[in-house]
Amino acid sequence: MRKFSVLLALFLVLTIAGMAFAASPNSKMDRVVADEITYKSKVDVIVTLVKGAKMNPHGLDGTVKHEYSIINGFAGSFTPAAIEALAKNPNVKFISSDYVVEVALNYGAPTIKAPDAWAAGYTGKGVTVAVIDTGIDPNHPALAGRIVGWYDAVNGQPTPYDDHGHGTHCAGIVGSNDSFYRGVAPEVSFFGVKVLDSSGSGTTSDIIAGIDWAVQNGADVISMSLGGRAYTDPDSDPLCLAVRNAWNSGVVVVVAAGNSGPAPRSIETPGIEPSIITVAAANDNDTIDWTDDSIASFSSRGPTKYGDLKPDVAAPGVYIISCEANTGGWVSKSGTSMATPHVAGAAALMLQANPNLTPDDIKTALMNTANDLGYKWEVQGAGEINVWAAINY
Repeated sequence: MRKFSVLLALFLVLTIAGMAFAASPNSKMDRVVADEITYKSKVDVIVTLVKGAKMNPHGLDGTVKHEYSIINGFAGSFTPAAIEALAKNPNVKFISSDYVVEVALNYGAPTIKAPDAWAAGYTGKGVTVAVIDTGIDPNHPALAGRIVGWYDAVNGQPTPYDDHGHGTHCAGIVGSNDSFYRGVAPEVSFFGVKVLDSSGSGTTSDIIAGIDWAVQNGADVISMSLGGRAYTDPDSDPLCLAVRNAWNSGVVVVVAAGNSGPAPRSIETPGIEPSIITVAAANDNDTIDWTDDSIASFSSRGPTKYGDLKPDVAAPGVYIISCEANTGGWVSKSGTSMATPHVAGAAALMLQANPNLTPDDIKTALMNTANDLGYKWEVQGAGEINVWAAINY
């Protein structure tokens, strides 16, 4: 089983080393699965079906973990014989390993001109952002009372919590209502979607289940400060398919580019998915003047290993102060994890200003009004976002 990494602070690392696998060209299973069926009694996989195909996975030799709506497929732990039979089934498109993922302000919101939007009455009120992460601390004073939906794919707990802290920090960047450490959309509502455990790890299948839940329950925006090394192209990667389908259903999906820079072609999945908004991290240099901003060295660079032009935009992601879980206090973190919720919050402000905007409308406006920091596209995308300009685009 391979490990992803959630983008916590300055690193995002794959914890199973030396496994630079790609999809086998003559097989419907990736090389991790092809390897594991030779020595494991059960293998954790995600099975995607061809368009329109139906299958009852409960008849397979193994255990079904999830059946999805967001993608045509299912996840579970199955015997090698069952997996080999699936690979021969014409209704099966691809079999992926169920990889594991780990967790990879006072200047941030003003840098992207959020206060101009607040002055015009746009605070994110009436918009719901799903933070798909380690959870959200419901008792933090800057977030309390605004978690309107909760899903726990890890422990199945019925009420919100965060036993790691990464998700709470990201939620605060989206929408802290503190008078000083204010998030981008301080009156936004939250869906807390816990897909990562107390160590910051989680499986791809649980992340897809979280996306599925968020879409089914009416999220307007999804913020995902997580990712992992891309081993399969977006048309075969089930996580890319999930965010693509969420986007096509009308949900704005914002994903971190990754913290594997400055190497080129280091954009992480699902940030490699062309349709969604992939975010690089900028350093605001402790000023609200964007003209002195720069792209962080750790921010992953494009293009993707499959040739798509990424990232799309940049946002503040260095030394960002936001909510600290389970203390009621504040903590500074860096990473594209911190840049991503700035853009998710910006999307919330735009949707409040004009609820008829589509995800493509929002992406286009953010890109066409971004401030050019002077880097190549594969480093900064279109540039650092300016939410007030995007609202007025």
